[in-house]
Amino acid sequence: MITRRTYSIGLAIIAAAIVFASTGGSFLTASTAGQSEGQADGLSHDLTAQHNLPRVAVLALSILEEIELDRQFLGRLEAGQSASIGFDHAGRIESLAIREGDTLRAGDLIATLRTGMLEVERQALAARVNSLQERLGIAESETTRLSRLVERGAVAANTLDRARAGQLDLTSSLAQAETDLQRLEMQLADTRLTAPMDGTVGAVRVAPDEAVTAGQPVIELFHSDAVHVRVGLPMGFDQGRFDNFEVVIDGESFVAELLSLRSDITPATNTRDAVFLLPDAALGGFGRGVSLRARERVPMRGAWVPFDALRPSAEGSWTLLALSDDMIARRLDVDVLHQRGGQAFVAGDFSDGQRIIATGVQRIVPGQPVRVD
Repeated sequence: MITRRTYSIGLAIIAAAIVFASTGGSFLTASTAGQSEGQADGLSHDLTAQHNLPRVAVLALSILEEIELDRQFLGRLEAGQSASIGFDHAGRIESLAIREGDTLRAGDLIATLRTGMLEVERQALAARVNSLQERLGIAESETTRLSRLVERGAVAANTLDRARAGQLDLTSSLAQAETDLQRLEMQLADTRLTAPMDGTVGAVRVAPDEAVTAGQPVIELFHSDAVHVRVGLPMGFDQGRFDNFEVVIDGESFVAELLSLRSDITPATNTRDAVFLLPDAALGGFGRGVSLRARERVPMRGAWVPFDALRPSAEGSWTLLALSDDMIARRLDVDVLHQRGGQAFVAGDFSDGQRIIATGVQRIVPGQPVRVD
């Protein structure tokens, strides 16, 4: 007869067999199950922590011993050669044949002076020369006649001497009159002012009917075959460190060649004047301001970094975040020496190839582990 106790034991044995089969033929103790569950939780926690590290972009520093800096200076456009043109003699302007901006060739007419009084004087001198020439011809004939008479004893010798003296006086007077006439004709020729060279007319400083003195400027003439730029450079300018000179005019760049550099200093600006040659002779607008650009090579040790890699420190300096081998952000103090575009040239205690965080440094603190993006 099966009792209730026997029946309960049987049910327990059947249940144990089912559990044994479902676990692959082994029983887990409570302690073993708890250990396995802890290992799984730890691994999951490590993976989660690694995943939660901030991702950063990394830049390897490249150390330079020399940098190239873009420099810019202000200058003034000048003609390679210019002249103030005026008359050699005083007078009154009769006419002007040019206007400002005109292009002239050598020999082209610029202006004329009135010649009325000079013409009258020239006619008087010409008449005097003719009269003296006639009188001298008569005196020469008389001297020849008296010389024959003296040879025959018909005339005293002193008569011949007086004739010869008169002839010499006429000869001297004629020479003086001819010199005066030649001088006046040259003065008449100078009443026509012509261009001494090819060029462009600048300022016109007189008007018709205006009286001018000898040498007074009538126009400014600029020789346009060579265009110069005058620039004030710093006292410490070292020509050997500069190259790639360019002059910018109305947004257009022209290659420039350094012609001369003065050794004296301009007191008002504390600079040295330098003259540069522009090859394009078609440029105009002399006197206007232009800019000179050049590249300077400066001996300096450091590296270029993006602005986003820099952050200010509490001490008022600048810092980078360098990465250690175990990917920990470390503070790196630097000095900002130059800026260009979106970069800064910095110097500090770092080596070539040093890795730094390139962007997002504001969300990273020194000592914080990171992972590379």
